[in-house]
Amino acid sequence: MSLNRRLLMGSRISFSLVWGMLTLPIARPLALIGTPLLFDVIIGGTRYPVGAIMFLPLIAGTATLIGWLRAGPPDGWRFGRPAMTVPVLAYGSLTLIRSWPIHDSTVLAETVVGVLILWGVYVYTVQNWPAKWLVRTVGVVAIVHGVVAAMQFVTQGPVGLAFFGEQALEPQIRGASVIEVAGRRWLRAYGLTAHPNLLGGLQATALLAFLGRLLPNTLPGMDQRQPAMEGRTPGWLWGAVVMAVVGLVLSFSRSAWLGTALATLYFAGVTRLRKRVRWRTSQTRWILAGVGILAAVAAIVLGPLVVARLGHAGSILERNSVQERIRDIGQAWMLMRNVPLTGVGSGYYTGALWAWANATGQDYPAFQLVHNVPLLAGAELGVPGMALWFWIVSVPAVSVALTARKGPVRAEVAAWGAVFVLLWVVGMFDCYPYPRQFWSASLIGALCGVWARTPSELGT
Repeated sequence: MSLNRRLLMGSRISFSLVWGMLTLPIARPLALIGTPLLFDVIIGGTRYPVGAIMFLPLIAGTATLIGWLRAGPPDGWRFGRPAMTVPVLAYGSLTLIRSWPIHDSTVLAETVVGVLILWGVYVYTVQNWPAKWLVRTVGVVAIVHGVVAAMQFVTQGPVGLAFFGEQALEPQIRGASVIEVAGRRWLRAYGLTAHPNLLGGLQATALLAFLGRLLPNTLPGMDQRQPAMEGRTPGWLWGAVVMAVVGLVLSFSRSAWLGTALATLYFAGVTRLRKRVRWRTSQTRWILAGVGILAAVAAIVLGPLVVARLGHAGSILERNSVQERIRDIGQAWMLMRNVPLTGVGSGYYTGALWAWANATGQDYPAFQLVHNVPLLAGAELGVPGMALWFWIVSVPAVSVALTARKGPVRAEVAAWGAVFVLLWVVGMFDCYPYPRQFWSASLIGALCGVWARTPSELGT
């Protein structure tokens, strides 16, 4: 192997580890990145530990820079699809611009770092991180989250992985995400994330990304000269699929369930899935029988929990949850009406609500981010921020759908369109696809980068 190839491999491995860290210990990222501790950085009174593990980004960047100086990127310099590069750059720029005026140096630091992560991951992915690397990294993350989620649900408590970010939650602890059935509180699985909804969204993203690798691309009438993704599908991805499903189900995230269902229908439609599958073969029948049996067992075991989670009339927790979401939507609309063009500023959503409450004599125990990304982006960045978010999550899905009008789309390409359908749906009911948070910026930067560099029949 040549020196350039070794540098390239070292760069991709280092980047994969860094990206995995950013998207894996979502609950307590500082616990991992500060080990072993080298020094602390204090910004606005907030302490940020810096550990030796943070040298991984430096290694990835150095190896990449040396390789590019010697021979350039392996596939040549890429700008990425303009339809994605333009809104990603514009969204990050608008976020930085609206961090002014500065009201809190901690908020400013988090905003700047979040934008740099979004841009850095996007640029690296476009230039140097093929889709197969992202799929395999997501596969590892899905396996870890799925195994931990299964153990948490079975034991109804933590499994002792606090070092990696697991939260020490029990069903009876106030603030834990639970489902209440017949007077008993059932702890929803968290994995290593900060909330079960995050677990559901991450596992759903992984599951949809796997579809493009696992579904055969052969179909009568399809132009076999269309470029395909590189690399063979590793067999262990089937295990990742199982763990992704386990984590998705045990998260009991309604938004992730709905997003997965709609994204799967989208995927089936644009790929002509009905024509791809050989329904009469014994292998297909055995697979369908196995899936049916597992679904029946899951329905019997988890049925009462699913019914309660989907809005059973006797569930006080679910009624309160819906009422809180409606209240938060009203507050977000109020902020947007007051400053529709500029917003209240990057990271100042809850701060603006507290200022409103103090000015009007309102009494609230606490404020939280609205569970709707377009409204959150609109409240913080104004209507332009909302429009840019819609642009980012809509372009891939719309492009693939338009291509499907001419004929079936390759599964490898359709899978990324389905992922963005998921982000679109989940963003209507939750706030974690908002790319200001570090892990979300890392995830969305990679997804946008893969779509921007993917060779496909999209014709752009």
